Amino acid sequence: MQYIIPQQDKAAANNAFPLRMVSVIVVNVMLIPLLVADLVCSIYHAVYFRLNGMPLIPRKDYIVIDRGRLMKLNWAQRWACAYCDYANGLIAWIKAIINTTEIYSCAIKHASPRHNQEYQREYFPYEKFK
Repeated sequence: MQYIIPQQDKAAANNAFPLRMVSVIVVNVMLIPLLVADLVCSIYHAVYFRLNGMPLIPRKDYIVIDRGRLMKLNWAQRWACAYCDYANGLIAWIKAIINTTEIYSCAIKHASPRHNQEYQREYFPYEKFK
């Protein structure tokens, strides 16, 4: 696979043009569920957090689209960078919303440790609720 912007220590290979076009379509179709998730989570965040007196999580702190403005990139590279800025920022913002919901709604640790949930260290022990 050839990277648009080759990454350090990643081998670049040559893909046929039709395969590259299929991958472009597949990646860009993902915008639809991302936009739907953005809309649904924005509504959830605005309504649920306000009704429960929870602090709002600023979307602008997570979704920062700045790499698409780099002048040394061509239009396809700018689009790819803007896409990744949006997608990764959106998922991080949604995770922050869900984590905050969990803190306010169910601050109980899992029975066994979970990957990427270090923030649960201060939660109540699972055994206490058996």
